[in-house]
Amino acid sequence: MTVPYLGHGWGTKALEVMRGDPRIAEAVKGINIRLLIHIKDPPADRYHYLYAHFDGKGLADGRMGHDTDGVLATLPEPTLTIEGPYAVFAAVQKGELSERKAILSGSLHVKGSRLLALRYMGALETVTEVLGEIPCHA
Repeated sequence: MTVPYLGHGWGTKALEVMRGDPRIAEAVKGINIRLLIHIKDPPADRYHYLYAHFDGKGLADGRMGHDTDGVLATLPEPTLTIEGPYAVFAAVQKGELSERKAILSGSLHVKGSRLLALRYMGALETVTEVLGEIPCHA
């Protein structure tokens, strides 16, 4: 059974995977980064953001929510923000497009150091690859 991409069921599973998958733990080892993924124009029942703080050992804090929930204002400033339309993030999730290509082509926009985004791109791609294994539909 599949769940809606960026829906509640997907979000629950995504946080579980980011906390427990050894591939993600290995990919983020030694990386201290607060990442905000901001999704523009998602379907009504889908999340608008994903916030992940990796502390060098794994996921220290992970949140998903809606722009109107007020939670983002209470979180530490992200090191990097990657922002773009739902359709682009859905294409990345389905493996039709890589984050690297989406960022370099301007389909996804980086707020913060673009150099830092490229430096950690391998880790981000690993996280996306693992999350791509969650059975879902856009």
